[in-house]
Amino acid sequence: MINEAYTIMKEMHSERSKKDVFSIFGEEVAVTLRTLPTSYAQATVQHMLSKIMYEAKLGMYNYYPIAEQPQQQYFPHSTNPQSRNPSTIKQH
Repeated sequence: MINEAYTIMKEMHSERSKKDVFSIFGEEVAVTLRTLPTSYAQATVQHMLSKIMYEAKLGMYNYYPIAEQPQQQYFPHSTNPQSRNPSTIKQH
């Protein structure tokens, strides 16, 4: 019975000690915050990260951003009518 309890506890500890990418990232964030040169920098970065996580909890990052509309190209005026229509410009 003692051996069985020991085995169960050992398995539980083993499962707890497994780290996923988020645990490792959290440790990286902690190390980075600790190494910032001032308490102001630490507080500012911590606040910004907290704000992003809050926005994520609200669902602000659940979808890909809408792609920007392509900018229209500017074609200077010319006396040549073909130069005004981009589809008639010959590619070299």
